Amino acid sequence: MFDLLEYVKKNLISFEKKPLNEVDAMVFSWLTYYRLPKQMYKKNSFDNICLKEFYNAKYLDNLLFDVFDKEKSRLLLSYIAASPRFRNVEMFYYVDKANRKTEKQFAAMTFKISKYSYVVAYRGTDHTFVGWKEDLNMSFLKNVPSQIEAIKYLEKIISKSKGNIYITGHSKGGNLAIYAGYFLGRKHLSRIKKIYNFDGPNLNGELSDVVEHDTIDKKIIKLVPQSSVVGMCFDKTNDYKIVRSNAIGVLQHSPFSWEVNKDKFKILKDTAFDSKIFKKSINTLIDNLSQDELKLFADTIYSIIEETNTSTVEELMTNLGKNAKIIFDSFKGMDDEQKKLMSKVSDMFIKESFKNILRI
Repeated sequence: MFDLLEYVKKNLISFEKKPLNEVDAMVFSWLTYYRLPKQMYKKNSFDNICLKEFYNAKYLDNLLFDVFDKEKSRLLLSYIAASPRFRNVEMFYYVDKANRKTEKQFAAMTFKISKYSYVVAYRGTDHTFVGWKEDLNMSFLKNVPSQIEAIKYLEKIISKSKGNIYITGHSKGGNLAIYAGYFLGRKHLSRIKKIYNFDGPNLNGELSDVVEHDTIDKKIIKLVPQSSVVGMCFDKTNDYKIVRSNAIGVLQHSPFSWEVNKDKFKILKDTAFDSKIFKKSINTLIDNLSQDELKLFADTIYSIIEETNTSTVEELMTNLGKNAKIIFDSFKGMDDEQKKLMSKVSDMFIKESFKNILRI
């Protein structure tokens, strides 16, 4: 199968001669998941580092610490380091912030791909539980801290650069990309050429109602795999392209499973049955719960995870037996209001899913 890795390995033409395409944008989106150690790069600076320098045996363990699919992510770095198209691309202004108190998880990188062209890329949800909590908060907050950070970051890049800007992100990073585009301000929009949202949630209903869609919608390219889950959240349209994936179910969220045809992803006509069911069910559920109920649901799930005293998936899995018991006991120890809400949420989702199965 010709995929993301094969594309990077075999596409040798520089960005000066062949402009950025959607597969390139996905590559840059994925690079934001790597964690650059301070010995390699000083965060929040405008110092440049070439992408070929990412592939350094001395720092690989740090870079790949909690990246999804470590082996393919390592291979991607090796192919980038050898690629005439990618190896000399400069990365700068790497920002990586996480704050459990404010429930914020944000990271971004900017890539200079040619003399007057830049790619601003936002990280999606990482392995930290605070990142997952921020995702849940999107259901009831008008905006979350990482969205505010995304605007500040883009404004900084605009003030420090001249030329065309592409914005991109995978998963939550895709949501940040479209948020930044919508709320950037009209005077800078001419510099924004395209915005890529790779299987990321749309803006929630409250935000979607206040933005000027006609101004920016034509610049947005959203791509989702055929069994998309994350990308269906808050999405009540069909304004996306459907990519063929060779994985099953939620594993299709990984772009390494997406099939490539030359310099584009292979496109299908429709999403799979399971994605249709999830899209209708999850969005109906969100619409029918009050903001107080959505907040209580998110806070309850997060408080149960916090009982394990772990911050990341890796920490949780280190002692899975013990932590699973803690989580199970925490569920049993919920107060009456929490139990009532959990029962309501599960009942609503199951009933709505069955309704949609019969309708589709």
